[in-house]
Amino acid sequence: MDINSTTEEVDLQIFSLARRNNKQKITQEQSETMIDKGKLVMDHKKHKVFWNDVALHLTRQEYNFLYLLAATPMRVYTFEQIYQLVWKDYPVGDIKNIIWCLVKRLRKKLNVVEDGAGNCIVSVRDIGYKFELNKENEQQ
Repeated sequence: MDINSTTEEVDLQIFSLARRNNKQKITQEQSETMIDKGKLVMDHKKHKVFWNDVALHLTRQEYNFLYLLAATPMRVYTFEQIYQLVWKDYPVGDIKNIIWCLVKRLRKKLNVVEDGAGNCIVSVRDIGYKFELNKENEQQ
């Protein structure tokens, strides 16, 4: 910026910088709310889930669980972490069975849309679950 710039030029430069900064924030917000993992697309703001362009109708817990796993693929979550993050409560009782039932229902809904789609939810024996796409599910 030149010292001899007019007030109008300075105002235009400030406006331009503010607009550019706002666009970067919007893009960052969209990337944080949209998950696009191969055939799985999740829009967190609209609470919508699509597998290979077919809408899935999930319960709140099913959606939160899938979003948790898909947002951080390959990361293993323990049963306790899953329960706390999905149900927003401290684990009490047989949480492994509760989570197992949730996973079974979710896999069934995914497999209705496409055979083998439920395999993206991978069990890590005696620890928890993770999200992992195989070669077929990565392609669109």
